[in-house]
Amino acid sequence: MAQKTIQCRLVAPAETRQYLWTLAAEKNTPLINALIQGIVTHEDFETWRIKGRHPADVVTQLCKSLKTEAPFSGQPSRFYASAEKAVNYIFKSWFTLQRRLQQQISGKQTWLTILKSDDELVELCGHDLEDIQDKAAQILDDAETAIEDAGNSGQSKPAAIRAHLFKKHDQAKQPLIRCATAYLLKNGVKIPDHPEDPDKFAHRRRKAEIQVQRLQDQLEARLPKGRDLTGQAWLSTLLTATTTVPKDNREHKQWQDRLLAQPRTIPFPILFETNEDLVWSRNASGRLCVRFNGLSEHRFQIYCDQRQLPWFQRFLDDQETKRASKNQHSSALFALRSARLSWQECDDHQGHPWDVHTLTLSCTVDTRLWSAEGTDDVRQEKAADVAQILDLIGIKKAVNSSSGIECSCR
Repeated sequence: MAQKTIQCRLVAPAETRQYLWTLAAEKNTPLINALIQGIVTHEDFETWRIKGRHPADVVTQLCKSLKTEAPFSGQPSRFYASAEKAVNYIFKSWFTLQRRLQQQISGKQTWLTILKSDDELVELCGHDLEDIQDKAAQILDDAETAIEDAGNSGQSKPAAIRAHLFKKHDQAKQPLIRCATAYLLKNGVKIPDHPEDPDKFAHRRRKAEIQVQRLQDQLEARLPKGRDLTGQAWLSTLLTATTTVPKDNREHKQWQDRLLAQPRTIPFPILFETNEDLVWSRNASGRLCVRFNGLSEHRFQIYCDQRQLPWFQRFLDDQETKRASKNQHSSALFALRSARLSWQECDDHQGHPWDVHTLTLSCTVDTRLWSAEGTDDVRQEKAADVAQILDLIGIKKAVNSSSGIECSCR
């Protein structure tokens, strides 16, 4: 799907902006914060961390249990759905980052098993350093020959040789071969012409160990966090840091990171996952306007540049076409796919928060739906998907029928 995002500024009366800010800052964002906290403190969280994903229905059930409590109650249903989506996105991204961190840690830990001093290699294989160097020279010649015979594999020759040596090291059963390949890898895939400096090597190994430890600290300490709109969490951390002795350097670093982090004082955006959550119109002066599902009594005027104006006009045209055809046209072919309503800081930092922040609407569009040809391509794709689903339903019905299972629907 060829997508892009366009933006516009929304203009509305002060009462509307105040109402929306209050909903976002005092109800929706605290709800998202509570959902995040509920997930990270869940008894199965460590299992989800290992698996690299969490069940989405857990967020739904948690939201259902919180939505009747103060201060989370009284929101439009779309806002609750948005909170669930936001939390699922946050954790999906977090698990992806965790997976990358774990891969980095695994790679550096593997490197630490290879990175041994010359004296350690001699002791491990039971041969003197000259034997290790002779074997390393032979392995390097063999590797260069193998790479040349294999031809261009998309890697540079040094990188290909290094990959070859790592594989040989992992597969080697003879201690001399493992130590010789380790000797080559730690010396940049070559035989050094000078003795190893023990102090320099110790510094090099310690540096690698510190890198692993730092990544491990990030893996364990970096949990998803909400947004501290009131600054209370920052003040709490400051009080703790100034009145309590940290139990170790890791805890001290955690406090320091929280205090130095750039505060996020803007509410979480409201996510609209379907294009019919937005209703387009024109006001008496001819300006494009939009209303949102759950906020239908509030109308917002569209302010955008001339390059993006045709897209917003298209959103109105799509809905008018569907209304004129008495819903015979499907919203699946609307150019608008989803939207995000968010606040942004403006230059003026004095006044009420709904006055010193501007409302921004970000719309994701499918660029193929701009033209008739592209729309027809999308229509055919969706028709094929529907046909495939119907075929599967038919197969399931046939299987159920042959198994003696009958549908009781009438």
